[in-house]
Amino acid sequence: MVRIFPLLLVGSSVMLCHAQSLETPPSMKSDFKQQYYLSLNGNVKFSKICKADGYPEPVYSWKVNGIQIQSHQFRTLYDNGTLFISVSNSTYNQYGEYQCFATNSKGVAMSSMFSIIMPVLNGFPVESQELGLKEEYKYQVLKCVSRPRCVPEAACSTEWKIGDGTDKSVTPTDRVAFSEDGSMHFLYLKRGDQLGGGLTYGCGVWNQVMSVLVKGSPTKFSVKTVDDEPLHPVEVKYSKDATGLLGYSARLQCIFSGYPLPTISWRTEFGKNILSDGTKYEMENFNRVLVVKSLKKEDEMSYACIALQQTKTGSTYSSNSTVYLNVTARPQPFPNQMENVVAPKDTDAEFSCKSYSLKSEAEPIGPFWYFNGKEITEAEIGLNQRYITKENGTVLVIQNIQKEFTGSFQCMSYNSEGTFMRDATLVVIEPILVQISPPPTMEILPKDVKYLDVAATTDPLFTLRYSWSFTNGDDEHFYNNDIGSDFGSNFPPELTLSADRQNLTIDGSNLDGGDIYKLVGTYSLRVYHNHDAVDFVTDMKTDASITPAPVVTSSAGGFNPIIIAIILGVIVLFIVIFLIVFLLYRNRGGTYPLDKKELAAGHDPEKELADSGFHDLSRADGFDDEKPTNDRMSLNDSEKDYESDDNFDQEYGDGDFDTTKFNEDGSFIGQYTDSKRRPPNQSVV
Repeated sequence: MVRIFPLLLVGSSVMLCHAQSLETPPSMKSDFKQQYYLSLNGNVKFSKICKADGYPEPVYSWKVNGIQIQSHQFRTLYDNGTLFISVSNSTYNQYGEYQCFATNSKGVAMSSMFSIIMPVLNGFPVESQELGLKEEYKYQVLKCVSRPRCVPEAACSTEWKIGDGTDKSVTPTDRVAFSEDGSMHFLYLKRGDQLGGGLTYGCGVWNQVMSVLVKGSPTKFSVKTVDDEPLHPVEVKYSKDATGLLGYSARLQCIFSGYPLPTISWRTEFGKNILSDGTKYEMENFNRVLVVKSLKKEDEMSYACIALQQTKTGSTYSSNSTVYLNVTARPQPFPNQMENVVAPKDTDAEFSCKSYSLKSEAEPIGPFWYFNGKEITEAEIGLNQRYITKENGTVLVIQNIQKEFTGSFQCMSYNSEGTFMRDATLVVIEPILVQISPPPTMEILPKDVKYLDVAATTDPLFTLRYSWSFTNGDDEHFYNNDIGSDFGSNFPPELTLSADRQNLTIDGSNLDGGDIYKLVGTYSLRVYHNHDAVDFVTDMKTDASITPAPVVTSSAGGFNPIIIAIILGVIVLFIVIFLIVFLLYRNRGGTYPLDKKELAAGHDPEKELADSGFHDLSRADGFDDEKPTNDRMSLNDSEKDYESDDNFDQEYGDGDFDTTKFNEDGSFIGQYTDSKRRPPNQSVV
């Protein structure tokens, strides 16, 4: 007897008597971002829903910084797992590390932690820039000096203002660009770029979360006008490597100066031209910015920006720069990790938690293991403990599981970009217990009837299945299944199953002598449900002194050789009939060859017969009975006997007989029209 217990998902097809009675620990479904930013400015509302599977229905709770949250005027908890935070003043601190827990009678599942963080936007120092006199058509950059700290960075942007207020903004154009570091670039200057009336350019930083703008770094300069438009060859003035999160977007930027202005295009490191298709790639700000969307691992590479400048004289100048895109992510799981397990007690169960980092990141640290929301310590792991680990700690084995081990297991790994956390449930059930099993060996003789019986029980939530098979001495395979890929039966008539499929009758009562070998072989039985299985094998033998009877064998699912021979014979018969019909059809009708010869000689037998009709042949004048008659005349007027057996020359004369007078088909039509056509005394009337 061999015991097998497949490790299957609870959500897979489970054969239950009462599926709703299968109690399972909670399994967390919610996945939160690692950081959320809430501002103290204004009336802030924030909510998150925690959701988990499990039966009975889980109840939810939240903790902040490890302390249980109770509902009050600033935080509200709902039965469906929703946490609602409302803050209208700065007197209450809602920032910290939050975590959700789902609990039922079978276990506890916990979510990954997330942080609620206060956004930051500092002010500018009081200082200004005086750049002096600049020349028209030349490049000029205005730097955002002492740019203040702004958090979160993704919600911060730089704007440039004119004058003391914040109402009048500088708009990017084909010759005015803003770089990611906050600087403003005049790709070439015009006289109108000089501000009059004591006005200055100011750098403004906007925080989207706080809805606050601060302005500083006032800058002014003058522009000297030139008489002729000079040529300023293209040059790269700004480019910077970029970083983007897996699944999100990244912005790559190159800024080129020059007069006339160059045109910009982008290529991958493989030389493929990038087009702005609006789905994967999009170009902004006169192609100075390339947006790569829905980042994948393979998007991490170098990108080239190429600037081409066409002068008025037809000359061409070019410049290029390379920007590297680093795609980052928290640890990524390998397939089939942390799958739910249902297993019989007194066996081992295991969970796998393998993850990897993208190529630019350090390998993940961990995993760390948890059971029902509590970390499994090193003291609990060892050969004589409940747990052992394998494969550098990425596989957790729960040894000799018992019913009380039912619960929720979690694993957690992290790298520089974040944390990966996943959970799975373990449900421990009663194993299959066998009371009656088939014997390992059995002997059958001619006229015998044998029985293979099994009796087993299992966890009352599951229904047992019975799969039978038989392989005889000729390696022919027979089966009888009521479920699965081999559904149905091809058992021979000597094998019959009881209605409950627990008893197999092997009936050799009609088999004499060597015919009993039809039932000799290996009988296999599997007693199982989706989460446990027991296998039995019985080797059926007979008396070795019995000589096997000669039989015509046919493999299961194959054809009998006699049937094959009959089919081939029928095919041959059809081929013969077809050939006969074909030959008959080919030779039907047509023109006799002699008729063709008559026509070729200028005769028309049908016309001559129609013109003259049939006539009686009268005796010709001067007919002499002693003269030979026509039917005894030879071709050369010599007489021959009717019964002459002379050779060819004797029969047709050896005088003026000419063999060339015969046609190729043996006829002589048309060959004697000028001489010896008829005896001189004969006439036809």
